[in-house]
Amino acid sequence: MIRILILMLLPNLCFAGGDYSEVSIKNFTGSGSNANFTIEFVNDRKFDESCDVLKVSLKYKRVPWYSWLPFVHSSHPTQVETREAVMHLEESFKENLNVYFGYIGGGLIPTDKPCEYVSKGLNMDEFDNYKYIHAFHDPV
Repeated sequence: MIRILILMLLPNLCFAGGDYSEVSIKNFTGSGSNANFTIEFVNDRKFDESCDVLKVSLKYKRVPWYSWLPFVHSSHPTQVETREAVMHLEESFKENLNVYFGYIGGGLIPTDKPCEYVSKGLNMDEFDNYKYIHAFHDPV
């Protein structure tokens, strides 16, 4: 029984990490916590080696109901955090500024179309005067 439990929990350990890259926002539509945007990689640090440009569809999914419990706290972003990140992406698009964009765990899930991804939440962190946008999909 314990082996079955370990095997069931093992895939969840894979969601711990992520990656980020400097990107340019080439297209942006939407507002609030839902948006569609296109990112172009500025450097060679791509999430998908076959794509120089990714289309991302953000459809916010709320924080799980059980996240208020102290032992199962979810790091999935709130709707307010997602809105702040969307506003930063929109501002970067309008001003033609590069941003640091990445994902946490399974933050960008590919669709059935090449170079198109879905995310269910964003958050923004700041470190050394740089802002980092992280995409989330499933609660981690």
